[in-house]
Parts: sequence; C-alpha cells; structure tokens
Amino acid sequence: MQAQSVDGFNSNAGNAELSWTGGNVPDNQQASFTASMVLEGTAGQTVFFPTIQTCVSGEEAWVELIASAPQSFLG
Repeated sequence: MQAQSVDGFNSNAGNAELSWTGGNVPDNQQASFTASMVLEGTAGQTVFFPTIQTCVSGEEAWVELIASAPQSFLG
C-alpha cells in the first residue's frame, strides 16, 4: 500500500492505514488524496474504505456501511 504525495501534506502508509497530515484544505476547496494498493478478492467486488476527515472545527467519520451495498459485502 502506498499513499501518494500531496503538496503541503505528509503522507504515510502502514499495514492497514493511510494518512495525510500537516496540510490544510481551505473551506469550499477540494483536494485529491490518492493511494495505490493490491487487494485480494474478485474483480468488481465492492471494497469498504472507511475514512475519517479531520478539520479545524472537528472530525467527520465516513465509516458507515451503505444500505445499497451487496449482501455478500455486508457479510
């Protein structure tokens, strides 16, 4: 697993976690954070990638499974 570099951020890839720290994305702006990895499974299988976004005003955890996920994915 590899976290791609983003200007102004420190990227890190561990065994089960990716992080980009130290930078800032201004309000009403977008930024892209790219990672590459090799995944096991079947082509076309849904991958759950929980994400926690930390902001000046707090934290947003994007970790819930969506209701439309295939039953085989939900276990």
